[in-house]
Amino acid sequence: MTVTASTLEERAEARARAGSAERVTAGGALPGPRGLIPDRIGPPGEPDRFALVRPLGGGSMGVVYEAHDRETDRRVALKTLARGEPRYLANLKREFRLVQSVHHPNLVRLHGLFQGAGTWFFTMELVLGRGYLQWVEGDASAAPGEPASGSTTVPSLPPAAAAPAGPAVAGALDRLQRTLPQLGGALVALHAEHLVHRDVKPSNVLVTSEGRLVLIDFGLTRTAADEPHGWTLAGTPAYMAPEQAGGGPVTPAADCYAAGVMLYQALTGRLPFMGAFQDLIEQKRTWSPIPPGRLVPGVPAELELLCMRLLSPDPAARPTAAEIAAWSRGSSAPASPRVCAPPDAVFVGRERELAQICAAFDEAPGVEPAVVLVGGEPGIGKTELLCEAARRFAGERALVLRGRCFEREVTSYAGVDMIVDALARQLRGLDERAAYFAPRQVAALCQIFPALSEIPAFVEAEVRSPAGGSPELRLRAAFHELFARVATRYRLLISIDDAQWLTEGSLLLLGALLAGDDPVPLVLLLAARGPDHAPLAARLGPLGRRVTQLPLGPLSPAESLVLLRRLTGRSHAELEPMAHEGAGSPSLLRELALAIGERAGPGPPPADGAERPGRAARPARASRPRSGLRRDRAEGPARGRRRGRNLPVY
Repeated sequence: MTVTASTLEERAEARARAGSAERVTAGGALPGPRGLIPDRIGPPGEPDRFALVRPLGGGSMGVVYEAHDRETDRRVALKTLARGEPRYLANLKREFRLVQSVHHPNLVRLHGLFQGAGTWFFTMELVLGRGYLQWVEGDASAAPGEPASGSTTVPSLPPAAAAPAGPAVAGALDRLQRTLPQLGGALVALHAEHLVHRDVKPSNVLVTSEGRLVLIDFGLTRTAADEPHGWTLAGTPAYMAPEQAGGGPVTPAADCYAAGVMLYQALTGRLPFMGAFQDLIEQKRTWSPIPPGRLVPGVPAELELLCMRLLSPDPAARPTAAEIAAWSRGSSAPASPRVCAPPDAVFVGRERELAQICAAFDEAPGVEPAVVLVGGEPGIGKTELLCEAARRFAGERALVLRGRCFEREVTSYAGVDMIVDALARQLRGLDERAAYFAPRQVAALCQIFPALSEIPAFVEAEVRSPAGGSPELRLRAAFHELFARVATRYRLLISIDDAQWLTEGSLLLLGALLAGDDPVPLVLLLAARGPDHAPLAARLGPLGRRVTQLPLGPLSPAESLVLLRRLTGRSHAELEPMAHEGAGSPSLLRELALAIGERAGPGPPPADGAERPGRAARPARASRPRSGLRRDRAEGPARGRRRGRNLPVY
């Protein structure tokens, strides 16, 4: 049977109708992909906090319910696992952690990630709205008060002959032109954080009765720096950019292509390309779609031009999300922000602090571990310093594992959970060689950190793992042995951001690495916010290691000017007032630079050769060493700072 894009949409629509028809069953349980599940769910301290009302939708990886949060007395959407495999748990956690800090009125708001009894889930804003195409077409059959959430369905498409014409076009165009800039704004917010949604389509774009557009479902979202070969082919074929379907690098331009497909649908009532998967992708690579104006009379020429440019097979030729956001009626050449480099791609100053971290890293290969605590007020540049430290320690003998704590994450091992997930991703690539790293009590680790169960060699070792004894002691012993084994092959840097939210469980496990007679030689690099800096330092005291504290202050006026210059390409004279206004805060200076770009249209190339959005060169991406974790410490290069060498960073 030939499977076409429209066939896939029809199947998804049927699943959506079946799912929305389900209701609460008798006996205190709800229907779910794994059978009946309890109608109340919550973290260990509040097991009944969330009352599940009804399923809203779902796909192969997750299922979404409408729920009532008893603590806040509000309705929320709750997403949990459709299957219990560790890879799906990793996807659920990644979805929340990637997007939870991205705030924009046109992005669905994520609330909290919870570790419950035998399951994980996160909660988010419950959006009351219609699917994008239904709203644009003015379809009154979809009640705007009906909850919608992160489902993976695609609404059925009207045939081309049913496309509105005459007076009906005016209303549809007005609704389209009110929401198109909102969709661009949502994508700008994601792309500014170097995130690619990868599944922009009508069912993932909702519009409320007030006209607020909301982009939902970040299950396929990844960072633009992720290596393409590390991604599985995922998305909805009809909306995939040709490079996304072909396994090439997936950049923010892929999201813009999907927005172009949606725009084409909204204008014409049909998809620009249709057919079986391979035929569909070949059409996208080699053909141009029929211009919308030839199918539907009255399409504004400037809107048609924007649509056709978005559907270009060349990612570099497509308008950016900023151009979509800036589009307005009658604008045939939208202005592009004049920011010259991605904000996070520019790092200035902090040489003294970096030198101290380098010194700790160079001393760690001996016997004693080192603990470095970076402190400072929000926005002062702690995260950027940790990222720059990871880049500068590039060396094929070094392994940097990066984690972060989240204020709205209710889990037992905050921060450490991400570190173990990162290590598991590295070990999975070693095949049978990963058996060397499996601790004797590996079963205790796999029970708490399911990502390790994705390593075949660990699963085999789990069967032979001895039982008995205190579960807490077995967990700490296994955690220590795992990292001790890794440290025999790699120089270890563990970096945890927002460490003020480390849990007691996380501190106990970190203590297992640092304390005692057999500490693991590594560098533990932590960053904590100003008021929480001192309490965290006190909590680290019992670990038995001297803590090097690095308080961060504002950038100097000269450094502020350099940062603004690299971000905007403007002259020092223009930027001096802004540098003063930024008060040395890297975060505020970046916001001011973005504001300049939003106010300015395209201008001459920057004098220092900086490139424009979508063309700016990112820092060299850290890659995995071909030798994996096999090489012995004795085979490594001489000690010293590893700058400019390949480094696996996770």
